[in-house]
Amino acid sequence: MPSAQVPHLTTRGTLGAAIAGTGSFLPGAPISNEQLCSEHDLPVTPGWIEEWTGIVSRHRSRPSDSAASMAIEAGRAALERGGVSPREVRRLIFASSLGGDRRIPGTGFLVQDALGASCDVVDLHGSCVAWLTGLDLAARHVATGGGPVLVVAAEHDDGVLDPTDRRTFPLFGEGAAAVVVVPSGRGGLVASSFLADGSHWRYLHVPTADEAEGAGRSVRFGADGRAIRKLVPELLGRVVGDVSARLALSPAEFDRFFAHQPNAAWMPHLLTALQLDPARLDLFVDRTGSIPSVMIPLGLDRAFRSERPPRAGERLLLFSVGAGVAAGAVAWEVG
Repeated sequence: MPSAQVPHLTTRGTLGAAIAGTGSFLPGAPISNEQLCSEHDLPVTPGWIEEWTGIVSRHRSRPSDSAASMAIEAGRAALERGGVSPREVRRLIFASSLGGDRRIPGTGFLVQDALGASCDVVDLHGSCVAWLTGLDLAARHVATGGGPVLVVAAEHDDGVLDPTDRRTFPLFGEGAAAVVVVPSGRGGLVASSFLADGSHWRYLHVPTADEAEGAGRSVRFGADGRAIRKLVPELLGRVVGDVSARLALSPAEFDRFFAHQPNAAWMPHLLTALQLDPARLDLFVDRTGSIPSVMIPLGLDRAFRSERPPRAGERLLLFSVGAGVAAGAVAWEVG
C-alpha cells in the first residue's frame, strides 16, 4: 500500500450520542476442539487448533438459527436494556461479513419486521469492519437530528465454512450482537478513521467459478500467514494512530479497547505492535471463535453488562480489520 495513501474517511468532534443498550446472542452450547474434530473428521488435532489459534471452543448455529433470527434476539435485548421501544427506532443498520440470509431484500428488513419497528433499513456487507462502520453512521445520523438507531451484526455460516480447510473451519464462530445509539447531551463519537485497499482483496475471500481456486462458496485465506501478520498491524496502526493524533492522545491513554479479535494466539502480539495494554481489552475469542463483524459489539455487551461497566467520561477505542482489505478505528466517549 503506498505510504502516501490516507484513510478515506476521518472525523473529529463529539457528535452527541450515547450507547443506551446492548445485546448479544450466541447459538447453542460451546463446541470444544475435541467435539469439532470428532464431528467433522478434521485433518488436524484439537491440540493443533489451540496451539495455532488459541481457540478452545466456539458457537455454531443450529438448524433453527439464521442471521436474521440471531440478529432479532440481539436487537430485542439491546432495545429492552436501553429502554427503547421498537417503534421509537428511526434507523436499523444490519451489518454482516458473510452477507446475511439473502440478497434481496436485505436481512435487515426481516429484522425490522420481526421487531415491530417502523424505520428505514440499511444493510452493510463490509467484512469484519461492517459493524464499526455502522456505528460511525449511526452516530452521524443521531448528530443530525435522527435516532434512536439500532446497529446489529450477525454472522451465519450457511455452508461458507469448509470442514476440510484447517485455516478457516476451526477459527470462526457464529452469533449476533447489537447496540442502540440515542441522542445525548454529551459523549459519543469523537474521532474516526477508515481505510480500504482493494489490491489485497485475496486476503480473505470466497472464490468464484472463474478463479484459480475453483468454484465454491467456501471462505479462503488467499495470503500466507506471514503476509497477513505483517499487513494487519500496519493497517490498524494507521487508523489507530490517525484517531489518536486527532485527539492529541497516545493509544495507551484510552481507558478501554474493543477490538475485532481474529484469534487468541495472535492478539497479544497485535496489541504489543499497537502499543496497547492487553489488560484494557476483554479477550474472549478463545471461547467464542472469531465472529467476524460481531466481536466489537459483543465486547461492548459484555462490558456494559459486567460488574464494572464503562463510566461517564471514559474514552473507548474501537478498532477492526477485515477482508477487502479494510480497517477502521473509532474513539468513543462515554456520556
